[in-house]
Amino acid sequence: MLMSPDAFARSLTDAADHIERVAGSRSCPAFRPHAGWRSWAMYAGLKRIDHQLVGWAGLLWDWNWFRARTADSVMNRLRDRVKDGDIIVMHDGDESAPFEDQRHTVDATARLIPDCALGASASGSCARTRRVPDESQDESQRESGIPNPNP
Repeated sequence: MLMSPDAFARSLTDAADHIERVAGSRSCPAFRPHAGWRSWAMYAGLKRIDHQLVGWAGLLWDWNWFRARTADSVMNRLRDRVKDGDIIVMHDGDESAPFEDQRHTVDATARLIPDCALGASASGSCARTRRVPDESQDESQRESGIPNPNP
């Protein structure tokens, strides 16, 4: 980010004003920087407008280390790691490939939310009842219950 603290604060305030006009209510005073990138100017700008910098919890993103992301692999990667209050990063777009199908994000989210809600009522974390069969596992791995070592 190559902005002064004032320019950064103004940019966020302008975006929040636009969201309020369109949505009818003000957005929360939080900011998550792209890729977790931070700078002194960002912190100073956030302080000027009483916003808090937020980031995702450790290892809670859908990036699958140079392998294809599927709903199953994302679900398996996140389910056993997420706890109350965690922020999960799930990409529903990619600026380098804006027309690429990201349906796996929607499918994983649709399955993860109820799973976490069910687990949160009992233990404060996602339910750990069973892993979802991973599409990248072969039949013998799925039947044996051995998790894919590269989810």
